[in-house]
Amino acid sequence: MFQTEIATQTLPPAARANLGWSPTALSSFLLTHEQTRGKAALLEAIQTRGNEPAPHIHHDSDETFYIIEGKMTFYVDGKTIAAPAGTSVFIGRGQEHSFTVDTAAANTLILVTPA
Repeated sequence: MFQTEIATQTLPPAARANLGWSPTALSSFLLTHEQTRGKAALLEAIQTRGNEPAPHIHHDSDETFYIIEGKMTFYVDGKTIAAPAGTSVFIGRGQEHSFTVDTAAANTLILVTPA
C-alpha cells in the first residue's frame, strides 16, 4: 500500500511573508520553502513593464508561471511563448529564460520546485 505524509497549512493574507519589491516585481510568498520542507514555494508577483530580468538559468529548480491578469511574453531556450491571462508557462531547470511584460503590469503566480 502506498503511503505518503500530507501536511496542510493555510496562510492568511495578513501573514504573507516578505511582501515587498524585488529587483523585478512586487512579490508576496503564499507558501515558503520552510512550510513545504523545501519541496516548493508559491509567490504572487506583480511584474511591471521595464523591470524584467535579463536572460538567466536556474540550475536547481523548475518555475511555473500562471498569468492572472495582464499579458507577458516568455523566451525559453530560444522559443517565444505568448502568455495572456489564463496561461501557464513551465520553465524546467537548466533552461535559459527571460520574459517581457506586454501590458503596464502583469499579476502572476509563480511555483518554484523544489524551493
